[in-house]
Amino acid sequence: KRGIDFPAQPDGFQTAAALDVIAHEFTHGVTQFTSKLVYANESGALNESFSDIMGTAVEFHWQAAGTGFCLADYYIGEDIFSNYGYALRNLVNPNLNGDPCHLTQKKNLPNTEAGDWGGVHANCTIYGHAFYLLANGGTNAISHVAVTGIGIEKAANIYYSAFTNYLTPGSNFLSAANAVLKAASVLFGS
Repeated sequence: KRGIDFPAQPDGFQTAAALDVIAHEFTHGVTQFTSKLVYANESGALNESFSDIMGTAVEFHWQAAGTGFCLADYYIGEDIFSNYGYALRNLVNPNLNGDPCHLTQKKNLPNTEAGDWGGVHANCTIYGHAFYLLANGGTNAISHVAVTGIGIEKAANIYYSAFTNYLTPGSNFLSAANAVLKAASVLFGS
């Protein structure tokens, strides 16, 4: 099972209107043919995270930045609902939706369908938030580490390189952190 689990919304569910969701799903194909991240536990959360990151990058490439329907932002799936303001995930501040923004908040769930295959969706915002911080700058609410933003294009290039060149099927959060550092060094110097 891959992709986004959509909550039931009676008020107008329009998946094709969400460029980030479409790009998210295509990115699962990229993962399938590059790192082949196993869809469970931390590797599955990385799989979902990479799809969110690339979905966001595509949205910023093709849409003007802003808030509102069909504008680029760091919310995943906000354009699939007719009541703008609801999103599946928030990469700016995942904690607002009860999602983790730091490894210490990782949800330990069973590797079952009911357990979200070990938290593939529940934990994907850890790396999605790190991507947001790298692109825009800011401070992580848990670690209080401040980051200077480098822009979404450079951040997307780093994450794309890390996830397609340096991860393997069983990669975990630590190996992904090392991959991001290596990709940044190769692309932009230490």
